[in-house]
This record gives sequence, structure tokens and C-alpha cells, in this order.
Amino acid sequence: MKNNNLDIIQIYRGIAALMVVFFHFWIHMSHFFNDDFIGIRKITSIGSYGVDFFFVLSGFIISYSYVNKDITIKKYLSNRYLRIYLPYIPLGVVFAFGYTFFPNLSFVGVNFSWFATLTLIPIGVTSLVVAWSLMHEILFYFIFIIAIINYKKYNYFLIIWSIFILIYNLSDFKINVYEVDFFISKILHLYNFEFMLGYICFLSIDYFKNKKLAVFFAFVFLISFLWIYFNFDEKIILKVLYSIFSFWLIIIAYQNRNFTFSKNNFFMIMGNFSYSLYLLHVPFQIVFFRLFPHVNMWITFVVGILLTLGCSYIYSQIFEKKLFYFIKSKLKI
Repeated sequence: MKNNNLDIIQIYRGIAALMVVFFHFWIHMSHFFNDDFIGIRKITSIGSYGVDFFFVLSGFIISYSYVNKDITIKKYLSNRYLRIYLPYIPLGVVFAFGYTFFPNLSFVGVNFSWFATLTLIPIGVTSLVVAWSLMHEILFYFIFIIAIINYKKYNYFLIIWSIFILIYNLSDFKINVYEVDFFISKILHLYNFEFMLGYICFLSIDYFKNKKLAVFFAFVFLISFLWIYFNFDEKIILKVLYSIFSFWLIIIAYQNRNFTFSKNNFFMIMGNFSYSLYLLHVPFQIVFFRLFPHVNMWITFVVGILLTLGCSYIYSQIFEKKLFYFIKSKLKI
């Protein structure tokens, strides 16, 4: 399989990251303006499903990048873990100290674990609120080592893992030791199915040739998602529908893999710093809403979003670009 251009996926990344930013921004708006903003938050809360898209996409990208490729486990782990940890660690440590000395820094309260914060091993909550998703990423990266060692055994492992996930979630299994229970709950969480769906997407990409049919399926699942979202409160069904919608979006991106966008395209730029935007937006909002005068909600919204994007872009240039490639060159990976 050729390493084809996937600019459309970068566009997806930019849009999904912005959805998550809007979702969290209006949570802060509600708190600091003492207003529920019910109508606006109903719409922006769709942004919470941006994380589900990223999980499906991660399962696809990691498979697309490494399955049947000549790569050592050392190089694979170095590449993946450096990309996760380098931008994350500075924020995780800063806010760990922040919450230690200023417990009221977050209006929801954060009872975090230093060990989980520094390692992203799922035995407790991290100081960076959004880093719960990174724990799932790290877990899936680690399990993917099996695919690098033996591709067929990886398929068998996923089947067995899926069975255990279903059994766990259909039962009331609990362990009284918090750290152990937390760890097991992550390993057997339903979110892991979204990574697997991304893997299935990778296995399927060369079999879906009909572009119109792919767009039709994406449209059907999007409309189904929106209808249930605005009429019911069925989170599991919504996550399933949105994950399958994400599946078809990726199929569409692959079908149009030779389509290119300008590097100056707004969403291409956002897609390139979407990880830093995801990491930084909540910490930035925590500080922003305490410093910026709460005079007009729309001025606050526009200024806050623009500053969030600007700071995230700068952060990305430092930690995702310069520092990452500097360390990579030093380690010769």
C-alpha cells in the first residue's frame, strides 16, 4: 500500500479539535457568567464526540502507518511515545503543581495522582483534565506492539480482548482497591472498541471503491446521530453512531487521498497543531476566565477562542516541532 497523501484527515483533525474546544469553552462560559446557555451548550456539546472521532482515527492511523512495515519496536515506541509525552509533560507538571498549591484553580476540583500524571499509566486521574484520553492512546499503542511482532496473533488478541470487554461491561465486576479497579476499567473500557473500529477501517479501505456510497453511509449515520442527539439521551447509541460516522469519514478521506489542500488552509493549519490545541485549551481557559473581564459573552467568546488558537499554535511550534525533532535527532530515531 502506498503512503498516499491524506490531507482531508488533517482537515478532519482541525474541525474535531475545534469542536472539543467549543464544548469546553461554553462549560466555562456557563460557570463564569452564571448562565446555563442551554441552547448554545446543546449544540456545542456535540463537540464532546470529537474525542470519539480521534479514537477511531488513532486506530486507523497507527495501523496505516505501521502494519506490515519494516520497523523495530524500539523505533515504533520512541516515535509514538515522544509525540504523546513531549507536548503533554510540561502542562501536566505545571498543573500538578498548580492544583497542589491552589486547589481551587479548577471550579470542578481535581483529585489527581502524581504517578498517573507523570506516566499516563491508568491507575488514577491526571492533573490535566483532557489527559484521560491519552491513557487510552498509550494503552492502545502498547497493545499494538503485538501487531508489529506478529500480525496474525494481533487479530486473535483483539477478538479475545473484545470478549473480555463485553463481559466486563455487562457485569458488575468491581475490585475494592481503587488503583487496580481504575486500571482494569481502562483496559476493558468500551472506548477500546473505537480504536478497533479504526483498525477495521484500515483493513477495509481498499475494498470500498464507490465514493457516492461512502458519502451516503456517512450522511445516514450523521443524520441518525443528530436525530437521536436532539430527541433522546442515549449516550452509548450516540457514541456508536458517531464512531461509525467517523469510520465512513476516514473511508472518504482515503478514497480522495490524492486531493491536496493549501498548507495555508485554516483547517489544515489547525489539523497540524490539533494535538497541542487539545492539550492546551482547557488549561488556557482556566487562566483566561480568571483574568479576562466578564463584560460581554460574545466578546469573551471571540477573544478567548482566538487566544486559545494562537497560544496553541505557538505551543505546537515549540514542543511538537522544534523540541520533538531536536530530541529525535539526538536519539537518532
